[in-house]
Amino acid sequence: MGNHLQRAVGLSLRAHRERRGLSQESFARSIGVHRTYLGGLERGEHNLTLNSVERIAGRIGIEPMTLLPPAPRRVDECPSAAERSAMNLSSDAAPRHFGPGAAKVSRAGRARKIRETLAANLSRERKRAGLTQEQLARASGMARPTIASIEGAKREPRISTLDPLAVALGVHVNLLLSDLPGPAEAP
Repeated sequence: MGNHLQRAVGLSLRAHRERRGLSQESFARSIGVHRTYLGGLERGEHNLTLNSVERIAGRIGIEPMTLLPPAPRRVDECPSAAERSAMNLSSDAAPRHFGPGAAKVSRAGRARKIRETLAANLSRERKRAGLTQEQLARASGMARPTIASIEGAKREPRISTLDPLAVALGVHVNLLLSDLPGPAEAP
């Protein structure tokens, strides 16, 4: 069985299908996969790459971040009205895609933007936590070369890779995928 994030993406896909009143077969056709594969996706059994999540979201006309669980918002973590204004954010702003301009580039370009966005965010959050790549690797149960290749934008991780990284860093997965600046980066 898949991890928490895989199941969340699957449940979200199922909800989108049910809201449209579509059978698994017709919905699978609309996103370009076989019906049995869609069933596995809905159950969280398939470990998609971020590019696959974006491609599927594009085919059903939604933003990829809507397939992920929302980031928990605690009062002490929320930017103030002044910080949101400085960042040009509304109180309910959410990242719309996995990287800057992702909707305006080719599939290969989108994949590169996804890797670059994740690389920059992972490196920033690792440094903010005061961790080396080796320490993050140990904390997340991964190898240091894996961390290095993600931070170097050489590897597009699967969804299941994101949860252990986020937990080790003490952040929500959405922060690793967001193309919005964090409060510390606001002008």
